[in-house]
Amino acid sequence: MTLTIFRFWIFIAYAFTAVFGIMALAFLYWGINKIDLGRKSEHWPTTTGLVTRSEVVETVSNDKYGVQRSYVPIVEYEFVVNGVTQKGDVISYRVDGYSKQDADAVVAQHPIATPTTVHYDADDPTSAVLKSGVDGGFGFVLGIGGILLVGAFIMFVFLRKMVKKTESRLTELFAKSFTNA
Repeated sequence: MTLTIFRFWIFIAYAFTAVFGIMALAFLYWGINKIDLGRKSEHWPTTTGLVTRSEVVETVSNDKYGVQRSYVPIVEYEFVVNGVTQKGDVISYRVDGYSKQDADAVVAQHPIATPTTVHYDADDPTSAVLKSGVDGGFGFVLGIGGILLVGAFIMFVFLRKMVKKTESRLTELFAKSFTNA
């Protein structure tokens, strides 16, 4: 019975480690994908689009640290590629949040019903951005992903060593208890 319980908890620990590792890989994949898109967008063709929505959305949350406010500039635009009207809402490839001033500045640069330059992927015009390149914050995402991955690896190595040591010790104890009985 004790060995079964031990194996159950080891399974739980391995599952937790696997989830941790999958989270790490997701962070890394997402960050690398956005950096790649940002870099590719520097070479995309451009066209003139029309801003259809431009506003700052404020989110207010209340937690143990008090009232927290975050600001997100929302800019939606339409543009035409090969006679087909496309819609976009990506301002830049950025991870960082926006301060109120930064969000207001982005919206001020893109008033409703004004023309704007749109960078689009010629192979997939549904992928478009207003500001090409990588806008920042990805070092943080990749750092978190890397730390999570290293943590998952350390947990896995530690678990393997612990399991081998504990299982051999339990097997020894069970063997002694049966020979003494």
